[in-house]
Amino acid sequence: MTRPDSHPELPGDPDLVAARPLHLRAASLAMVFAGGLLGTGARYLIEQAYPFHPPQWPWATFLINLAGAFALGIVLEALARMGDDTGRRQRSRLFFGTGFCGSFTTYSAFALEASLLGRDGEVVVAVAYMATSVILGVVMAWAGIAVATKARVSRSAPRR
Repeated sequence: MTRPDSHPELPGDPDLVAARPLHLRAASLAMVFAGGLLGTGARYLIEQAYPFHPPQWPWATFLINLAGAFALGIVLEALARMGDDTGRRQRSRLFFGTGFCGSFTTYSAFALEASLLGRDGEVVVAVAYMATSVILGVVMAWAGIAVATKARVSRSAPRR
C-alpha cells in the first residue's frame, strides 16, 4: 500500500514527499496562512482608521496598495538574489509575497471603491483613482526593487 504523498514509481518512499505539488503541502499552506493573517490584520486596522466615504478619495486602500506594491518589489528583488538550497526562498515567498502582500493589498476593495465613486457621479475621481493607483503601483514596485538592489549593493561593497 502506498502513502498518498508518495511518488507512484517508488511507493512509500518518504524522501519523495517534496514531489507533492506546492499547494498540497501543509507547511506551504501554513506559511501563506501566517503571512495572510498578518497582512489582513494590518489592512483591517488601516481601513478602520481611515474608512472610505464616497465621494472622498479612498485613501486607505490607495495607500495600502501602494505600500504593498513597494513591499512586494523589495521581497521579489530579495528573493531573486537568495539561494534556494534550504527552501528558505520558497518559504519567504509564500509568507511575505503570497501571504502578507497578497492579503494586505486588495484589488477587490479598489474595484468596489472605484465603482462606488462612479455610481455616485464622481466619474472623474473614479478614473483618476484607477489610473493613479495602477501607475503609482508600478512605480512603487519598481522603487521597491531599486531600494532592495541599492541595499544589496551597499552591503556587498567593500568597507574602507
